[in-house]
Amino acid sequence: DRPVATPGYFVSSSSSVYLNPGARFFAGGNDGMLQMARAAYERGWWSTDSPLGPVLHELGHAAQWRSSEQAYRHAQQALLSEEDRLLVQRLLSEYGSKDPLQLVAEVVAAKLTGFSIHDDVLELYRRFGGPNL
Repeated sequence: DRPVATPGYFVSSSSSVYLNPGARFFAGGNDGMLQMARAAYERGWWSTDSPLGPVLHELGHAAQWRSSEQAYRHAQQALLSEEDRLLVQRLLSEYGSKDPLQLVAEVVAAKLTGFSIHDDVLELYRRFGGPNL
């Protein structure tokens, strides 16, 4: 049971991605998902305007876990410096600036939907064990 604001989530113990059909994101059908994704991107919260973004974001968590459980756990416990947090917020997304796990997942979502990623953000992505794309 996840809040209605959460379209999906990754559970490392089962290496599974779950979608939350009760999330507001899915309530408006295709048009609603497209509008919500664009709005989240335009206000800087998400790294992509694609309605596939939330699913790809969660698959990014799964890919990092499958690539290296050690890197995933490190990113889970690490913090971004204030300088890095602001850089990620400016060049990727506010959600990606929350912590290294979200940074990695947001880069995956952006890259897989055709967005370019700034070299400084890619450096952080690699530092925190982002999977090869």
